Amino acid sequence: MNRTRLIVGLALTYAVFAVLLNSVGTVILQSIESFHITKGAASSLEGFKDLSIAATSFLLAAQLPRFGLRRAMVVALGVVALACLAMPLAPGFWTTRLMFL
Repeated sequence: MNRTRLIVGLALTYAVFAVLLNSVGTVILQSIESFHITKGAASSLEGFKDLSIAATSFLLAAQLPRFGLRRAMVVALGVVALACLAMPLAPGFWTTRLMFL
């Protein structure tokens, strides 16, 4: 039973991050419509996503075994949850950038 819960938990965690990372194109189009920004400004979301992944991978990946993989996943999900809560509470393009950072 514990093994099944672990597998389901990991699959759901990866699904959350897969949806988040693969939704950038849709969010760019929605940001243009909702916040009335230019296409160039909206395309900066792609950089926020990619550069934050690269920086995190480069700086923190070596520390994961020391910190703990489970603890790192819980912290990452918590940060994403906080960013999701911030979006409707403070609507603006900067919160969208924060979400992908």
